[in-house]
Amino acid sequence: MNRPRPLRDSLWDVYAPFYDLFTSAIPDRVRQAYVDALRLSPGDRLLIVGIGTGQDVPLFPETIMVGVDLSLAMLARAARRLRSSPRLRGGPALMDAHDLGFRDASFDRVLLPLVVAVAAEPRVILREGARVCRTGGLVVIFDKFRPAGSPPSLPRRILNVFSRTVATDITLDPSEVAAGLPLRLQSDEPAFLGGQFRIIVYEKISDRS
Repeated sequence: MNRPRPLRDSLWDVYAPFYDLFTSAIPDRVRQAYVDALRLSPGDRLLIVGIGTGQDVPLFPETIMVGVDLSLAMLARAARRLRSSPRLRGGPALMDAHDLGFRDASFDRVLLPLVVAVAAEPRVILREGARVCRTGGLVVIFDKFRPAGSPPSLPRRILNVFSRTVATDITLDPSEVAAGLPLRLQSDEPAFLGGQFRIIVYEKISDRS
């Protein structure tokens, strides 16, 4: 399915030269925490949806890893960074996370780092992540969310008018994004900036999409 790229998606090509500078504020311990949350075993097949510039790849243990992103400029930087790395199979690939070009249950683990809240359709992104994960596998999200089960505050809604235009939605409730998908919540932990960023772990519970 060919989808038009919304302005917010296209902006990541513009942001690419500065992306590492912005995300360097995320401590290494936080990055390591969502890598650890995947509970990878030797030989596991891992998909990173939104690999960006490849910053996280050196943190992973040896595994069968595939990385995709929608931004050509991000992928170019990831390719340069990972040129000599044996960790990433086939190099980072251009792909729209709304329509992943993989068969159902292709992976044991799926990581969605800072991609759900920037997507045009967050629920579609998570549904696709669940689809390509095998039953019993894990889907791990690292992203910014509002507190689950509570409405967004007025200041948050006002700020979101700007933030969603330039990058990200800060009003998402992950329980609403995941509702009805074949995923069982395993954990939802605060990770950064007083819990504004969270690490959420789901188990794929069936092949129903």
